[in-house]
Amino acid sequence: MVANVPTPYRVAFHNRLATEVSGLRLTSVFTHARTQFVWQMSFPDRIGPVFLASGEDLVDRRWGRRAIADWKQGGRVIDTLKRERINAVISMGYSITMLRAMRWCGKQGIPVFLRGDSNIRCDHPPSALHRWVKQVVVGRAVAMSTGVMPMGELGRAYFERYGAKGKPTYLVPYEPDYARFANVENEAMRRFRAEHGLVEGRRYLLYSGRLAPVKRVDLLLAAFSEIADERPDVDLLIAGDGELRQTLVASAKPADRIKWLGFLDGGELPLAYNAAEALVVPSDYEPWALVVNEAMGAGLPVVASDIVGAAHELVVDGENGWCFPSGDRAALTDALRQVTDPDRRSSLRDGVRRHLARWRRDADPVEGVRQALRDVGLYERGGDADDPAAEPEAADTPAEVRAP
Repeated sequence: MVANVPTPYRVAFHNRLATEVSGLRLTSVFTHARTQFVWQMSFPDRIGPVFLASGEDLVDRRWGRRAIADWKQGGRVIDTLKRERINAVISMGYSITMLRAMRWCGKQGIPVFLRGDSNIRCDHPPSALHRWVKQVVVGRAVAMSTGVMPMGELGRAYFERYGAKGKPTYLVPYEPDYARFANVENEAMRRFRAEHGLVEGRRYLLYSGRLAPVKRVDLLLAAFSEIADERPDVDLLIAGDGELRQTLVASAKPADRIKWLGFLDGGELPLAYNAAEALVVPSDYEPWALVVNEAMGAGLPVVASDIVGAAHELVVDGENGWCFPSGDRAALTDALRQVTDPDRRSSLRDGVRRHLARWRRDADPVEGVRQALRDVGLYERGGDADDPAAEPEAADTPAEVRAP
């Protein structure tokens, strides 16, 4: 599996694959340097971590120099595939690095699956030239792939726009380590609440993400100000940092009802979710938004704009949250009013559990990878377990990955 950055959720997913797919030898290739990341992570040996960048960030360059660097990085990826004697590749995205590696794989007869979090509602190139370039680049990546691995239905539609219609498709969505968000220690929770001045008896809405224009925290602040008098026991928590912090803090009203938590590391995020009553994702651009999965893992209903990929899959209006038209302040205000209605709290929490369980059952990313490997002849079940007419006992026969 090749990706640019070793995020916590990627490492957790790779760990699941290495643990749950019998006979699999996994190599996890990360093309960018670890030194640029703020996450504190360990990398289990079983995921086979390989870091190809020595210390510089490949994106902090002018376009021409970056293109050359990406091309060279593609050669390093190819060298890794050769050295590890790889039988199949999952590429996270379609950078120059991966286009070069995919081309090499095609010549070697190595299956390559193209995975991405893009969704069709976020696909708005700013000009005709950008649209043409994207059509060429993404279309080429899709054409070279053996199959595509979108996160959900909006992602499926995105890949089909660029030529994947009729191509094998497997749902392989992002997922967090759900157990981390469902189970927090009482003492850690007590310390977190004390550190941030969270008061027992008050209820909290939570935003978690960058403070950047596309995230529309300004829209959330405006909507919250409209319901503040109606919900005197509800405050707003803003977890994250970014370029707009000072501007947003200066305009936030009522100021004493909004708490700015700053950037929270991986250990603090589950505590923030468990301190809150609901998560709000007001973005104008948000291909997936793993925060939706994280919040629901902690039992929280979600209010999100209708362009958010994860919300399209997991949020059902009135059952475990609400989706509102992107940029619509009145609709967001009404959704906040609904999600903070104390009479709805129990039913919304029940809906969160029900719909998260449904999603995890129907869109397990490990099963998506298993099916992809099965379709290219790299994964077998013992006996006739894949035959619907097989005896029930056959379904328990161990499955194994095999070399061709």
